[in-house]
Amino acid sequence: MKNILFLLLCCVCCSCSVKKDWNNPVTPPAKVMSAFESKYPGVKGNDWKARRKKHYSTSFSLENGKSLDVLMTEDGIVSKLLEETDQNDLPKAVQEASAKYITGTTMKVNRYWKETMDGKIIYRQSMTDTSTGEAWVNKFDEQGKYIGKDKMSRKFRARF
Repeated sequence: MKNILFLLLCCVCCSCSVKKDWNNPVTPPAKVMSAFESKYPGVKGNDWKARRKKHYSTSFSLENGKSLDVLMTEDGIVSKLLEETDQNDLPKAVQEASAKYITGTTMKVNRYWKETMDGKIIYRQSMTDTSTGEAWVNKFDEQGKYIGKDKMSRKFRARF
Protein backbone atom coordinates (compact mmCIF):
# COMPACT_ATOMS: atom_id res chain seq x y z
CA MET A 1 0.00 0.00 0.00
CA LYS A 2 2.85 2.39 0.85
CA ASN A 3 4.47 1.66 -2.52
CA ILE A 4 1.26 2.48 -4.38
CA LEU A 5 0.82 5.75 -2.49
CA PHE A 6 4.47 6.64 -3.12
CA LEU A 7 4.11 5.93 -6.87
CA LEU A 8 0.90 7.95 -7.01
CA LEU A 9 2.59 10.87 -5.24
CA CYS A 10 5.55 10.68 -7.67
CA CYS A 11 3.20 10.73 -10.67
CA VAL A 12 1.36 13.78 -9.34
CA CYS A 13 4.63 15.64 -8.67
CA CYS A 14 6.02 14.81 -12.12
CA SER A 15 2.86 15.87 -13.92
CA CYS A 16 2.84 19.20 -12.06
CA SER A 17 6.48 19.90 -12.90
CA VAL A 18 5.96 19.08 -16.60
CA LYS A 19 3.05 21.53 -16.94
CA LYS A 20 4.05 24.31 -19.31
CA ASP A 21 3.91 27.84 -17.94
CA TRP A 22 2.24 29.93 -20.65
CA ASN A 23 3.42 33.15 -19.03
CA ASN A 24 7.15 32.54 -19.43
CA PRO A 25 8.75 34.76 -22.07
CA VAL A 26 9.85 32.95 -25.25
CA THR A 27 11.60 33.83 -28.48
CA PRO A 28 9.13 33.29 -31.32
CA PRO A 29 10.16 31.75 -34.65
CA ALA A 30 11.80 34.00 -37.27
CA LYS A 31 8.60 34.02 -39.38
CA VAL A 32 6.67 35.51 -36.47
CA MET A 33 9.28 38.17 -35.76
CA SER A 34 9.61 39.09 -39.44
CA ALA A 35 5.84 39.38 -39.90
CA PHE A 36 5.49 41.42 -36.70
CA GLU A 37 8.28 43.82 -37.69
CA SER A 38 6.83 44.33 -41.18
CA LYS A 39 3.30 44.94 -39.83
CA TYR A 40 4.43 47.14 -36.92
CA PRO A 41 7.71 48.74 -38.03
CA GLY A 42 9.78 50.28 -35.27
CA VAL A 43 7.59 48.78 -32.53
CA LYS A 44 9.11 46.48 -29.97
CA GLY A 45 6.70 43.99 -28.50
CA ASN A 46 6.94 43.35 -24.80
CA ASP A 47 7.80 39.81 -23.76
CA TRP A 48 6.50 37.25 -26.20
CA LYS A 49 4.49 34.37 -24.76
CA ALA A 50 3.86 30.93 -26.24
CA ARG A 51 0.15 30.17 -26.50
CA ARG A 52 -1.78 27.05 -27.35
CA LYS A 53 -1.79 25.59 -30.85
CA LYS A 54 1.56 27.12 -31.81
CA HIS A 55 0.53 30.75 -31.38
CA TYR A 56 2.61 33.60 -29.95
CA SER A 57 1.36 36.77 -28.30
CA THR A 58 2.75 40.13 -27.29
CA SER A 59 1.36 43.48 -26.26
CA PHE A 60 2.61 47.01 -26.70
CA SER A 61 1.50 50.62 -26.45
CA LEU A 62 0.52 52.59 -29.50
CA GLU A 63 1.49 56.23 -30.05
CA ASN A 64 -1.87 57.32 -28.61
CA GLY A 65 -1.06 55.54 -25.32
CA LYS A 66 -3.59 52.75 -25.89
CA SER A 67 -2.48 49.14 -25.78
CA LEU A 68 -2.63 46.52 -28.52
CA ASP A 69 -2.37 42.76 -27.99
CA VAL A 70 -1.34 40.67 -30.99
CA LEU A 71 -1.72 36.90 -31.36
CA MET A 72 0.15 35.35 -34.29
CA THR A 73 0.43 31.83 -35.67
CA GLU A 74 3.83 30.22 -36.04
CA ASP A 75 3.64 31.22 -39.73
CA GLY A 76 3.44 34.91 -38.82
CA ILE A 77 -0.27 35.35 -39.56
CA VAL A 78 -2.19 37.64 -37.19
CA SER A 79 -5.04 35.57 -35.80
CA LYS A 80 -6.32 37.96 -33.14
CA LEU A 81 -5.99 41.64 -32.25
CA LEU A 82 -7.22 43.17 -29.03
CA GLU A 83 -7.05 46.97 -29.22
CA GLU A 84 -7.88 49.31 -26.38
CA THR A 85 -10.21 52.07 -27.54
CA ASP A 86 -12.25 55.01 -26.24
CA GLN A 87 -16.03 54.98 -25.97
CA ASN A 88 -16.21 57.79 -28.55
CA ASP A 89 -14.37 55.59 -31.08
CA LEU A 90 -16.96 52.82 -30.83
CA PRO A 91 -19.67 52.55 -33.51
CA LYS A 92 -22.75 54.55 -32.50
CA ALA A 93 -24.86 51.39 -32.09
CA VAL A 94 -22.27 49.92 -29.71
CA GLN A 95 -22.05 53.19 -27.76
CA GLU A 96 -25.82 53.23 -27.26
CA ALA A 97 -26.04 49.53 -26.37
CA SER A 98 -23.10 49.63 -23.94
CA ALA A 99 -24.54 52.70 -22.16
CA LYS A 100 -27.59 50.60 -21.19
CA TYR A 101 -25.33 48.32 -19.13
CA ILE A 102 -23.99 51.14 -16.95
CA THR A 103 -26.68 51.08 -14.30
CA GLY A 104 -26.52 52.36 -10.75
CA THR A 105 -23.95 54.52 -9.05
CA THR A 106 -21.59 51.65 -8.24
CA MET A 107 -20.97 50.57 -11.86
CA LYS A 108 -17.64 51.63 -13.28
CA VAL A 109 -16.39 51.20 -16.85
CA ASN A 110 -12.70 50.33 -16.80
CA ARG A 111 -11.91 50.14 -20.51
CA TYR A 112 -13.28 49.43 -23.95
CA TRP A 113 -11.63 46.98 -26.32
CA LYS A 114 -12.05 46.12 -29.98
CA GLU A 115 -11.32 42.45 -30.66
CA THR A 116 -10.72 41.29 -34.21
CA MET A 117 -10.51 37.56 -34.77
CA ASP A 118 -10.93 35.70 -38.06
CA GLY A 119 -12.42 38.85 -39.64
CA LYS A 120 -15.10 39.13 -36.95
CA ILE A 121 -15.20 42.17 -34.66
CA ILE A 122 -16.42 42.11 -31.07
CA TYR A 123 -16.45 45.13 -28.77
CA ARG A 124 -15.73 44.56 -25.09
CA GLN A 125 -16.72 46.76 -22.17
CA SER A 126 -14.74 46.01 -18.99
CA MET A 127 -16.91 46.72 -15.93
CA THR A 128 -16.55 46.67 -12.14
CA ASP A 129 -19.19 46.94 -9.44
CA THR A 130 -17.35 49.06 -6.88
CA SER A 131 -19.63 47.95 -4.04
CA THR A 132 -18.93 44.21 -4.47
CA GLY A 133 -15.64 44.16 -6.39
CA GLU A 134 -17.21 41.89 -9.02
CA ALA A 135 -15.72 42.43 -12.46
CA TRP A 136 -16.88 41.30 -15.89
CA VAL A 137 -16.69 42.10 -19.58
CA ASN A 138 -19.82 42.83 -21.63
CA LYS A 139 -19.53 41.82 -25.31
CA PHE A 140 -21.29 43.43 -28.28
CA ASP A 141 -21.22 42.83 -32.03
CA GLU A 142 -20.72 45.61 -34.59
CA GLN A 143 -24.46 46.37 -34.67
CA GLY A 144 -24.58 46.83 -30.90
CA LYS A 145 -26.26 43.50 -30.19
CA TYR A 146 -25.40 42.23 -26.70
CA ILE A 147 -23.57 38.90 -27.02
CA GLY A 148 -23.00 38.10 -23.36
CA LYS A 149 -20.55 38.62 -20.55
CA ASP A 150 -17.46 36.98 -19.15
CA LYS A 151 -16.55 37.11 -15.48
CA MET A 152 -12.96 38.09 -14.78
CA SER A 153 -10.60 36.44 -12.34
CA ARG A 154 -8.48 38.62 -10.04
CA LYS A 155 -5.35 37.95 -12.10
CA PHE A 156 -7.09 38.87 -15.35
CA ARG A 157 -8.88 41.80 -13.71
CA ALA A 158 -5.57 43.57 -12.95
CA ARG A 159 -4.89 43.81 -16.68
CA PHE A 160 -8.25 45.34 -17.53
